Amino acid sequence: MHRHWDIIRCKPYFDVLNRFILAFIAKLEAFHMTNQRRILGILWYEFVKNEEVATLSYLPSINEVISRRRHSRFGHVRRMDQAAPAHQALHLSVTSRQDSGQFDTWRRQPGRPRKC
Repeated sequence: MHRHWDIIRCKPYFDVLNRFILAFIAKLEAFHMTNQRRILGILWYEFVKNEEVATLSYLPSINEVISRRRHSRFGHVRRMDQAAPAHQALHLSVTSRQDSGQFDTWRRQPGRPRKC
């Protein structure tokens, strides 16, 4: 029970961390696009849109790659032994969201997400 209160006490810091992560992903996406342009030989004065660069390179955005890897890691943690600390932390996170009515199961509910 003590760990549950530690997580609740840290929730204000998650917002700050989330803003930091979003800013970092934006910088990473810019770096990724710059390198795609460099590999394809596109110069700055040619005024090629980012969407065109992405279709020419056949590469997904860096955000999609990160998202796919996070989801695969979530699956690994979910299949772990229930005594593993990572599985317990995930279970505690889902359980605290269930108590707030945000989630009912481990699976995503069909349809559009509810507004909080």
